Amino acid sequence: MLRLESYLVLNRYLHHLLGGDDLEALKALLRPMPEGPEGSGQSYFLARLATQPQLRLPREDLERYDRRVMAYEAELRRARRDFKGFRYFQYLALLYTEIYLDRLTADPRAFAADLNRFLDRLRESDRDLADFTAFEPGELRRLAFFMATGSGKTLLMHVNIRQVLHYLEHGRHPEALLPGRPPGRGFDNILLITPNEGLSAQHIAELRASGLGAELFIENPNARGSPLVPLVKVIEIHKLADEPSRDGVSVVLEAIGQSNLVLVDEGHKGTGSLAQTWKNRQKYLSESGFLLEYSATFAQAIGAASSKAQAALLREYGRAILFDYSYAHFYGDGYGKDFVVLNLQSARPDQAHELLVGGLLTFFHQLHVYEAAEPALRPYNLERPLWVLLGSSVNALYTQDRERRSDVAEVVAFLRRFFEDPAWAVRAIDRVLRGQSGFQDRETGEDLFAPHIPRLREQPAAAVYDAIRRTIFRGSGGLEVWRLKRADGELGLRLSAMPEGQYFGVINIGDAPAFEKYLAAHLGLSVKEDSFTPSLFAQVDLPGSPIHILIGARKFIEGWSSWRVSSMGLLNVGKGEGSQIIQLFGR
Repeated sequence: MLRLESYLVLNRYLHHLLGGDDLEALKALLRPMPEGPEGSGQSYFLARLATQPQLRLPREDLERYDRRVMAYEAELRRARRDFKGFRYFQYLALLYTEIYLDRLTADPRAFAADLNRFLDRLRESDRDLADFTAFEPGELRRLAFFMATGSGKTLLMHVNIRQVLHYLEHGRHPEALLPGRPPGRGFDNILLITPNEGLSAQHIAELRASGLGAELFIENPNARGSPLVPLVKVIEIHKLADEPSRDGVSVVLEAIGQSNLVLVDEGHKGTGSLAQTWKNRQKYLSESGFLLEYSATFAQAIGAASSKAQAALLREYGRAILFDYSYAHFYGDGYGKDFVVLNLQSARPDQAHELLVGGLLTFFHQLHVYEAAEPALRPYNLERPLWVLLGSSVNALYTQDRERRSDVAEVVAFLRRFFEDPAWAVRAIDRVLRGQSGFQDRETGEDLFAPHIPRLREQPAAAVYDAIRRTIFRGSGGLEVWRLKRADGELGLRLSAMPEGQYFGVINIGDAPAFEKYLAAHLGLSVKEDSFTPSLFAQVDLPGSPIHILIGARKFIEGWSSWRVSSMGLLNVGKGEGSQIIQLFGR
């Protein structure tokens, strides 16, 4: 089994400087401490780190790094009302960045030599590192952050930009960040490369919220920021090209140049020739500049590569990953999702709908608890629960019982049945309430849903059914699906007796016309047109959003995130270990 951790030489070096063997040792020191600054302006974390018996940094340097991190925290707190302070792992990631950039720009050769001495010591006890090549001073202009989805890597990126710019201006050897440039000359561009347009829009909004300038590169390639407000130009990876395109929506690499600060978000799609092409473009743009990479799935991307490619990738990322707070650490700290895997491939067709009844009851219980205690929950920044149902495909891309099916259409079929066959729905609810859902834990034999709905189990099934219709679906009648003409790829879900223009859920998909045909052919369900309602997907995170259920395909995996997600149903997604599930579990 691939163990990336042992290859993370740079990350282990930073742990070593702070007197820890690994993140767990430092976590034991820092996690119990309050966040933010104490009266002196230094962090509460500093006092614990400074007393480490094996600390290998001068205390005055550690205090200086800490003051800078606290200054960035104060800056973010002024810009973002929802920001309270850095968690211990975010603090460490930024502290490590300070240490790295300071040492690199103070004396690149001495820094590389110190890294190599540490590598030599590791080699004495770790044979996996026998082929790990030495660090070179000219090859230290790349850093990677292995951070779980939901761990705040977007905010770290915003601070990292300011950190690099600070050391470019104040470091003794700025050429270590930007070689071949005269003193005082900055990067040609600060580029953020994303996988898709949706993530670009999200990043632009987040950058602006943090007090940075941000816009699409393709709309204003010659724009410039200021020393106080750096400008980040955002572009999708597929719009970078070696030659001009006929449609005019691509940017030629040579026109951008190579002296850039390049930030890459989830830039390692796939393992084939396309992935290598994209990687080469990122490398070209930062050839005479500096590269920062952010991903939740470095290990999964490396694990999916061939054996030969794996060896090269382990060496490459072992020297680049500065901080590792991947999903195992994230989950160990109580974040992420608890999950149950059920394989219904050979089960009777009815069982999928019964499973969805259990999921619906679990979500309703969450909503019931939230509404009963909303004022008390407000100080904890808990949002109104949202149920997300994700399919591996939108159209009929797999066969079951000799029929072509769609995961998303299966959810629509379930909802229609729940509304139009209340007798079946009440019977299914009753079985779940009695702890006889038919889905048991393999080890304990306990019903899978019973522990998650304690406040519902004493209520009559018919009463629970009525409460679900009132609370989640807010109406009566049968299921209606409406295409929103003002929102590309969105279908609204409502009940026929609801007031016009009101919806309880939204389907967000890639090819809405093909899906509409599928619904008509397989479910006999005609889709109506709504010419006035704007995007429901855009309203999901608004205060008082009427949307309780969000259904979609793989587009949710990249870029979209929401604090509301409390329950998630995955249909034919993540059948093997890979990046999809790792990204989803941070949502």
